[in-house]
Amino acid sequence: MKSQHKAISPNENKTQLDPTMLSTWSHRAWLASGCTTVLLSLSWLVIGVTNSKNHNIWLALSSLVACVVGYVVVDLVSGLYHWAVDNYGSASTPIFGKQVKAFQLHHELPMRINKHEFVNRTHPFASIVTFIVLPIHIFLDHPIIHGFVFVFFGCAIFANQFHVWAHGTKNQLPPLVVALQDLGIFLGRSQHNKHHRPLNNYIVELF
Repeated sequence: MKSQHKAISPNENKTQLDPTMLSTWSHRAWLASGCTTVLLSLSWLVIGVTNSKNHNIWLALSSLVACVVGYVVVDLVSGLYHWAVDNYGSASTPIFGKQVKAFQLHHELPMRINKHEFVNRTHPFASIVTFIVLPIHIFLDHPIIHGFVFVFFGCAIFANQFHVWAHGTKNQLPPLVVALQDLGIFLGRSQHNKHHRPLNNYIVELF
């Protein structure tokens, strides 16, 4: 007698998830546009430095410093933003209400963020980056600015992914991610666990 049980395909399993966790084509479009604007900054950084008179070493070094500053500033800004939406406002807060609700829910259900598909969790910041970076490209075309923009907004796009990695164990993560966490470049699990303690006077975020 044949079994009456039907095998469930991966796609059918996906439909049983909360639809708000799944990626859509509009999400993919926003992520693509955000990444494109950031990669344009990198391209114009490289072109600006290589086309400078005598390959100006000072311009190259200044652009590299701008990249480092972008990394430090995005870490600070992301921490301040996360702290603010964790502790102030509600779902009805104008403009930021959706973010406040999501961040505060994360403290009730910390592992829920890991169930969101990659594009689903990265597209919100990518859409914001698109609208911010395009005017910068038009009005502030300089290698030093492009260096800062590339790192700052590139990290901003993938902030939620860095966050998800901080909830993973070493055997679940790619070796490169683990190495960067061990070096303190990415936020590690032990650091991030402090963020989920019942205190509200912290800034532990992104890296």
